[in-house]
This record gives sequence, structure tokens and C-alpha cells, in this order.
Amino acid sequence: MDSRLRRKLQREREERSEHVLVGIDQSFSNCAMVKFVNGIPPDRFVIHTGSPTATKNKHKTYGMYFESPALQLNYVIEMFMEKMEEWNPDQIALEGLSFGSTSSSIFQLGALYFGLQIAAHRELGLPFDSILTVTPAQAKNTARSFLINGDQYEREKTGEVIRLKSGKPKLKKMDKPDMLKALENTPYGWLVDGYTRDGLVASRSTPTGIFDIPDGFWIAVYALEKEFKYKFDRPKEE
Repeated sequence: MDSRLRRKLQREREERSEHVLVGIDQSFSNCAMVKFVNGIPPDRFVIHTGSPTATKNKHKTYGMYFESPALQLNYVIEMFMEKMEEWNPDQIALEGLSFGSTSSSIFQLGALYFGLQIAAHRELGLPFDSILTVTPAQAKNTARSFLINGDQYEREKTGEVIRLKSGKPKLKKMDKPDMLKALENTPYGWLVDGYTRDGLVASRSTPTGIFDIPDGFWIAVYALEKEFKYKFDRPKEE
């Protein structure tokens, strides 16, 4: 990025009255980003890439697919920077790496995690203390607090809530459908409109990301509440 453009973006951030933060659930397949302005999300964006030989990608009419992980990484960062130039956030919040993972993809995800940080710092001029990290557990705990009617608890096949030895109900681990359900309990369920999931025939032409946008949303919500003292109303039990 031209140094003049970087300075222009920095001036815009310094002079505007709005606070802009972007929550990012980074991945090679569906890199989901949710923009918040003064605590309200007006927009979202999903970057699609991966291997063209993967069955789920063979018939897709959107995204760009490369056999080389380096080319995939380059594409995600290029698209990320285009959107960051447009949105020009004051802060970005990334999903922290899961160091307990044994998958070979952890190396690629590590490259993406640090690559996005370096690109945001060098090209946007974002200070490193404006590049935040939210752990998966922090995002999931936040999302769980938006579930109601016992949906936040683990259940037996019979539907009965599982209880610990202490007698307390066992909290859900929060899988992707749970993160989506929590989002739908907010006024911003529309964020996933127009998106679907991999494995469906519809995913050939309809962009995937319905399970990734909620993660980006909850990453941002955690950062906004923890670091900037925003307050999001929890839904009431019915």
C-alpha cells in the first residue's frame, strides 16, 4: 500500500467520531469478518479459498481456489486488505490459535493469523495494541450467555439436562450450530442471510459461511464488551 494512502487512512481514523471494530474468524476456506460501528454491525464479508481438488470446492461458482497453500494465503490477505481499506477499522479482533490442535492445518492457520496482523500493521498503520486476540473459549462463553430456555446446557438423548456431581447443570461446549442459534437470539440474525454451509447442493452457487459469520460476530462482541465497555442485552427467558 502506498504510504500516502496509509497516512490518509490513519487521519480518517483519528478525525472521525465513529468507533469501528472488525471481528475476524480467520480460515482459508471461509474467512469471515463482521464490521461493528459504535457497537452495531452494519456489514459482514466472507473470503473463500482452498484447494480446487477438494470435493466441496469443485463446483463452486464463487471464491478463488489454488493448489498451493502459499497462493491461498496470499489471496486471503489480498482480499482482507481490500476490505480493511474500505472499512478502515480502529481495531481488529482475531480468533486466537488453538495450540492444543494436532491437525497439520495448524501451521497454515498460524501463517494466516500472523500474516493478517503484519498486513494490518504495515499497510493500514494499525498499532499492534489495536490488533486484539480473542480465544475460542472467550467467544463461546460470550455466545452461550445469549442462549435461553435451557439451550446453554448439555442434555441426554431423552432431553433431560445433564447435571454435574455438584448438581449444577453441565454447560454446552458450544458447537457451530449453537453459535448460530445464539446469534439468532440477537437483533442481528440477518448477518447470515444469503449464506449456507458446505455439503449442501446450494453451496455450489450460494456462498458458504453461515457457521463462520457467527464466530466473527462473537469474537467482536467479546472484544467490545471486555475492552471498550459496550453492553449487549442478553435475551430474556421465555
